[in-house]
Amino acid sequence: MMINNDMTGEVLQPAVGYANRLICSGGESFGPRFIHDHQFIYVERGTGAAVIAGQRFEVGPGQLYYYGPGEPHWFRADDNDPFTLFGLHFTPYARTGEEEGGFVIEPAHNLTDLHHVPEGEPRLPGIAVCCETEGWPRALFQEAVAEFRKSDPFSALILRGILLQLLGRTARTLAGGEHTDDPRHLHISFIKGKLDELAREAYDPGWLEAWSPYGHDYASRLFRRLYGESPHSYHLARKLDASKAMLQESDRSVTAIAAVLQFNSVHYFSRLFKSRFGENPSDYRNRYRWL
Repeated sequence: MMINNDMTGEVLQPAVGYANRLICSGGESFGPRFIHDHQFIYVERGTGAAVIAGQRFEVGPGQLYYYGPGEPHWFRADDNDPFTLFGLHFTPYARTGEEEGGFVIEPAHNLTDLHHVPEGEPRLPGIAVCCETEGWPRALFQEAVAEFRKSDPFSALILRGILLQLLGRTARTLAGGEHTDDPRHLHISFIKGKLDELAREAYDPGWLEAWSPYGHDYASRLFRRLYGESPHSYHLARKLDASKAMLQESDRSVTAIAAVLQFNSVHYFSRLFKSRFGENPSDYRNRYRWL
């Protein structure tokens, strides 16, 4: 995917400035605002509303939003079915040493009329404001957030690779090439959705046969082929994601959260949490929330 900066002729060489996941409460909103870099917003679950550069959207799961510098935007979570969002700020034409740039947010006063574009690059051509996906961006955003928090000497390079995949697959989806007619994929996608839904339950190997026309081993192999990990590992990862939500949203103790999510012990839960996210549950709870 070759995208040139019309102002400088530079070839696409993106750098991630920030990545995070935000679990919103009912009615929570951000904006109106605009930024000086570029941002993807992926809707993991829930519903709400959005206005981007005067266009209004009904926000729902699987949608991928994009806006560039100076484009005013506003998001509001539904009161009864609030959304969970992934956000990724990036610069498309970063030069060496610009990977650690962060980002700037400014308030906007009129979502319909304000369209101040600061000096610098325009929005990326060919990337729509809203793209309907079948859920494929989720894994990339999860990996980006984990890598951004890791922040070791290799993170900038790995994040660039993730972002290039995101840009390429978004372009493919918009061109109509990201869909599949293989019925096996539909069955395995259904299993994935059910594992998401039951993330707080104890894993049951019998689920795979109950939710598909395949035996356990065959369904497990198909799942691993499509999503890169076993159903059990995927379910455990979603359970750990659920624990992050509970740490953010409730005052329950770490021990109580481990019990609610049916981990064998709080020590086992804490060890898995630190292995996946690089910090223990108590330290994670103290992190600030921002998108």
